[in-house]
Amino acid sequence: MKKTLASLLTLCVLLCTFALLFASCDQDGNPPQTDTATNNQNATDIPPHDHVWENGVCKICSQKGPYELTFVSNGDGTCYVSEIKTNISFESNFEIDIPQTSPDGDTVTAINCDPFVSHVPLVLAVQDFEEILSSLKEKVDGGMADNFNYDRFNAYYCKYSLSNCKDDTKKEELLSKYPITEITDIYALVEDATDTEKRWLSEYLWANIQYSPGDLVEDYTRLYTIANESSSENKEEILASLPKVPDNLGYHVTSLCFPNTINEIDFAWLSSCSRLEALNWPEQVTDIPDGTFDQFDNLLGNTYQNAIYIGNEQNPYLYLWKTADKDVTSASVHSNTKIIAASAFYRCKKLVSVTIPEGVTRIGKSAFHDCTALTNITIPNSITHIEESTFSGCTSLASITIPNSVTNIGKSAFHDCTGLLNVEFETGSNLSDIGERVFEDCTSLATITLPNSVTSIGSHAFLNCTSLASVTLSESTTSINDFLFYGCSSLTHITIPDSVTSIGISAFRGCIGLTDMTIPDNVTSIDMSAFYECTSLTSIAIPNSVTTLGYSAFYGCSSLTSIAIPSSVTNIDSWAFYGCSSLVNIVVAEENPSYYSEGNCIIQKSDKSLILGCKSSVIPNDVTCIGSAFAGCTSLTSIIIQKSVTSISSLAFYNCTNLTAVYYEGTPDEWTSITLDNPDHNPFTDVSVYYYSETQPTDEGDYWHYVNGVPTAWD
Repeated sequence: MKKTLASLLTLCVLLCTFALLFASCDQDGNPPQTDTATNNQNATDIPPHDHVWENGVCKICSQKGPYELTFVSNGDGTCYVSEIKTNISFESNFEIDIPQTSPDGDTVTAINCDPFVSHVPLVLAVQDFEEILSSLKEKVDGGMADNFNYDRFNAYYCKYSLSNCKDDTKKEELLSKYPITEITDIYALVEDATDTEKRWLSEYLWANIQYSPGDLVEDYTRLYTIANESSSENKEEILASLPKVPDNLGYHVTSLCFPNTINEIDFAWLSSCSRLEALNWPEQVTDIPDGTFDQFDNLLGNTYQNAIYIGNEQNPYLYLWKTADKDVTSASVHSNTKIIAASAFYRCKKLVSVTIPEGVTRIGKSAFHDCTALTNITIPNSITHIEESTFSGCTSLASITIPNSVTNIGKSAFHDCTGLLNVEFETGSNLSDIGERVFEDCTSLATITLPNSVTSIGSHAFLNCTSLASVTLSESTTSINDFLFYGCSSLTHITIPDSVTSIGISAFRGCIGLTDMTIPDNVTSIDMSAFYECTSLTSIAIPNSVTTLGYSAFYGCSSLTSIAIPSSVTNIDSWAFYGCSSLVNIVVAEENPSYYSEGNCIIQKSDKSLILGCKSSVIPNDVTCIGSAFAGCTSLTSIIIQKSVTSISSLAFYNCTNLTAVYYEGTPDEWTSITLDNPDHNPFTDVSVYYYSETQPTDEGDYWHYVNGVPTAWD
């Protein structure tokens, strides 16, 4: 019985198999042929799937991908990506994934290209051209598009340009300037343009004819290639002259993935990826320009301890991008972080403390700018450069230690840290450069000792440090730069090292507490306003190395009693000693080739011009010209002017508010013959002028004579 049942089952199976085979035969009864293409399925038969891109083509369905990479070998087993060519018809969002190796096996180490380039030559056309052109002209006439370029518009829309141009000369000019006017076949636009194409066209119109079409964008619908649409003999030239599709498909890039083999990236192209959401950043690329990622509103990072990071699979916390919350009160930077981005904690006004681990190699510009509650921060020894405005405006920061790894401090790094009391430099400091305005407006800083490694201190570095009383400069410093100690009103004494060769513009201006100054022998110039209004300065020694005293160099030094000009000084600019009202003693070295002194006056040898005097001056009888010698000398009450003088500057006695009498050794006629460089500004308007007469004069007027060597007016 069992054998019978088994036989029946076997027979049923055979019959079923035969029936299926017969059903698949053709009408002649032939069995089906084997077809590889059918077995692999047509593309339309392939079910929905995630594309697997390889060399710009999907391995599953052979669809062309969103981009293609071009690799260039360096000849040493490495290569770089030279081009990322996009597929203009690809409208979906996509990820760019840079491989570790090229198809030839070279390791990819750099991205050096302008990506998203499509080499399709395009011509633009519009529906209802005449109507739109008329609308544009109305807008131009209404002042809404002043820079609209009719010629360029007509030339690019070449199908109509010749008919619109009635001037033959102008027509010839257009044909010469824009050769694309030879094209005859231009398709009207259709209504199925993609958003990408519309966006590109809008941007193109703005860039090339200075007009933003606004609500007309919907009329511009489709871009067409014309490679096969021109019968012109110079087709290649025409095609070359046509605009190329710009970088616009970056709009669809939502993810960028770089392998860790990359050590160099051209950053300029990243800005086109405006909708970037995910980023895998290579470990070796740490020199990232400030603000690189700030333009990506949709970019997501990795959050840790109140901060957002950019990184990669191996190190998600490579780059501290920004704080997660402006109201953060404390933050601890991740131990794997290499970079703190520019403005990362910008104006986190409630931030009190931050822990920065060793291993962080860069803190970006303005990273902690205006963190007004920050009281303490430790800069790790892995930092070599403190960048611009890093801690500016941290008004609660009381002390800072600069590690010996730091070689330079950037501009305004501690500007306006009004609570900063103490700045320490670690032993063995390698600091060489202190930038401009580094400690500007640090109004609580009272003392600072700079390490001997410092060779350069930028201008304005200690501007308005009003509490600064003591400064020890590095013996390697070569110049006292412009405005260096401007407004340091508490500074009473400073020793300038022998290494210094110049004192810059307004270097000590407004240092009203400075009482004396020794300038080292290597200084060759004292620049404009260097000691302007140092009102407590009583003495200064100018070495025999100085050649120039700049304009207003000692302006307003009202306590300065004496000045000695060495033989090396060959140029004393105007108003160098304006307002030095306490001067009583002026001496010039006998060997000086340009100036000499007599009677507490400085006279220029070349033209016998009096360039500096004081309240005790006696003008020599060989002086022919008086310059602005007594300007601002408020202590001057009277002066004798020799008859040898033939010209007087209108500024000679400017602001000599207590000058009441001028005793002229000549006659009234000789006095009136003296030349004033500006007769409209007579310096003697409010001064009594007396003319010399040995005997009692009979003529009316004011006269004087000597009585025991003292000029005395005749009654």
